[in-house]
Amino acid sequence: MLLFHRAFFDYAFNDNFAFSSRNDPYFGSGTFGQLARFMPERIFVMYKQLSELKDGKWKEKKEFAKYLEALEGIPESSTSCANKEFFDKLPTKFMEEFERNLETHILNRWRSDELILSVHAWR
Repeated sequence: MLLFHRAFFDYAFNDNFAFSSRNDPYFGSGTFGQLARFMPERIFVMYKQLSELKDGKWKEKKEFAKYLEALEGIPESSTSCANKEFFDKLPTKFMEEFERNLETHILNRWRSDELILSVHAWR
């Protein structure tokens, strides 16, 4: 399971997190977290990355090679630990949960008409 999560972080998460931790290129040093104007582009990138992994397409990405290799050594059935069926379903369940959270906590907020109202009220 850790190999899958590591691959996902390498493919889709780490760069997005690093971007959000940067200083604003215009405002300079000490301005990390001031990147809201880049959110439409970041939303596109995050959703594109998810789309590139969904429906089993993650298997084609080099980042997931170690996970796929490890799957070969997992027994079909087991009484003491997760079996192959669990690990075969893991990527689909993970992608579904990630997409649900991406939609709920990021996409809906940044694509909402209410965002304009909240920005206007903030001024």
